[in-house]
Amino acid sequence: MATFTTHKISVRLDKLGAEFKQARLKKDMTLEQASKELQINSGYLQALEQGRLDKLPAGVYGKNFLREYASWLQLNIKNYKNLFSETTPGGKKEKQNFIFSQAIPRITNFLAVPRIIKNILIIIAVIICIAYLGFRLQQIISPPILTITNPADNITATDNIILVQGFTEPEAEIKINGETVLADAAGNFSKPINLKNGLNTITITAKKKYSREHKINRNIIVNN
Repeated sequence: MATFTTHKISVRLDKLGAEFKQARLKKDMTLEQASKELQINSGYLQALEQGRLDKLPAGVYGKNFLREYASWLQLNIKNYKNLFSETTPGGKKEKQNFIFSQAIPRITNFLAVPRIIKNILIIIAVIICIAYLGFRLQQIISPPILTITNPADNITATDNIILVQGFTEPEAEIKINGETVLADAAGNFSKPINLKNGLNTITITAKKKYSREHKINRNIIVNN
């Protein structure tokens, strides 16, 4: 009886392999092309075409390879659904942990790695863009440079006229005591200011179109 069963299973496996190979050839596909489309190792597909189910991973993995290949080849595998339980050591009582011990990583697991790297690069690029935009925004709203070269602060003068001089950024608007002062192309400006006897406060401001204002005060006491 044992010899008869072995022969019967062998015939069924040979028929299975022949059907698989013939169906693949009808699709005019090589094993490598089929492997690429199914994302199944070509060695497993070859084992199926040779009727060597013992070369496949045990348990559900081998069964899934058989089912996916048959489906791709448009074959009906109802007659072969019990082949694994008949040919696998332990038959239908095969332990579940044996399935996982024989599990072979699918190629999709490795394909996920470049996708992760791509997502990381996209995130880094987004962070760089946000940082650059923040830097540019800070440049726009920051108050312009403003330096007063004359007069010094908290001085005493005997003359009722003093020359206010300084420089700022070329695109900045300069005002002295609320009056607009023109600067040259390099941002240099100068303007004589009338003083009264006693304490005088001169306020110089510089502001770009969208920036905050830069303000400097000069306190001068006129004693004549």
